[in-house]
Amino acid sequence: MVESAPRGVVGLQLMRSIDAGRAHEATYYFESQVDSGLMFWHDVQNSALYPFLNQLSGTDVTPGAEKYVRQLAAFRKDHPSPLWDPEDMAEVETYLREHKPKTAEDLLKGSREAQAAMDAVVLEYAP
Repeated sequence: MVESAPRGVVGLQLMRSIDAGRAHEATYYFESQVDSGLMFWHDVQNSALYPFLNQLSGTDVTPGAEKYVRQLAAFRKDHPSPLWDPEDMAEVETYLREHKPKTAEDLLKGSREAQAAMDAVVLEYAP
């Protein structure tokens, strides 16, 4: 419930972007939400607490949430994320190696791990 107001503000900002002819900003946000859902589900699923989530939360986390994960995975399988476009990622890597050499490898490793996590969830839930 507490997160409803911040979510409402995000919705307001997205509607303003759409009204201003910048629908791509809303699309970018929604694409990132699909990716985040897949990436974080991978973390949840691989947590030592995963088998106990229903007991700990008092709600039907699993398998309840898995129907949503299946929807995200099916969508991402049929619609590759524009946020992880190989050409764009190559540009990001070049930029990081040139301008942020000390942190480039950590950032790139994190990026590869995030991509692998999302790919694993898609493979499991939308084979």
